[in-house]
Amino acid sequence: MPSITTPLVRFEVKHGVDKESAFEFGICQGIIGRSSGSLIELSDPNVSRMHARLEITATQTVIYDHNSTNGTKVNGRRITKQNLHNGDIISVGQTELCFAVIDQKASQAGSQKQKGRR
Repeated sequence: MPSITTPLVRFEVKHGVDKESAFEFGICQGIIGRSSGSLIELSDPNVSRMHARLEITATQTVIYDHNSTNGTKVNGRRITKQNLHNGDIISVGQTELCFAVIDQKASQAGSQKQKGRR
């Protein structure tokens, strides 16, 4: 279980092949892509195998485009690196994910049912 200073973040697929999938994480880093073993593994054929990289720390979440063919957008703007904030919409391929920092106390009290996988 994450420590009290660890933010818990959630990525929810709002549009695309994987719609309604959700992914929750504590401090970690990894890939968004089609590649097996990605932190956020998506089925969208327009998503590169290693599309973007996430770094989730105690104080921030940063997304980096991983030189993807179709680019990575945050709130409709193509990025190479971007700090994420509550409500940001990340677009990779034809997939849109909504980013949120989860209330830690509520999340720790409840079950952590979707820890990083669909």
